[in-house]
Amino acid sequence: MGRNVKSNGGFSIIEVMISLVLVSFALMAIVAVFPRMTTHRKVVREMDQARILAVETLDRVQLASQLHAAAVPPNPAPFEPAELINNVTVPGSNTRFRINVNAAEQVPGAVFIRRTTVTVSWNKGGRTHNVSLTGTIR
Repeated sequence: MGRNVKSNGGFSIIEVMISLVLVSFALMAIVAVFPRMTTHRKVVREMDQARILAVETLDRVQLASQLHAAAVPPNPAPFEPAELINNVTVPGSNTRFRINVNAAEQVPGAVFIRRTTVTVSWNKGGRTHNVSLTGTIR
């Protein structure tokens, strides 16, 4: 009965080393994604802030236009919004936003109603980003 029986009860050191190498590669790939996620999250946050600024500015321009139309006699000169705000900084953000209002395009077939475009732009990473929103004013 001098037969040698091999036991398959555990892992060999080679199997453990290969497993550790595979797990370390997987962890390195996961860790490499985190900085990109953080950068992407910042860009999305800035775009959200710019959209909010554009909506608020368009609301203010529309309100000022309505007040202008109510305060002057019939057939008033059209309301001319100037560049309302420049270099706005949102609290909690280091980004400087520039807001430009352009109300040059008249809506076809409508007297004193013009398309208004609010553009919010900012510089980040050597690139200029912007968000535009279009509405109407009188």
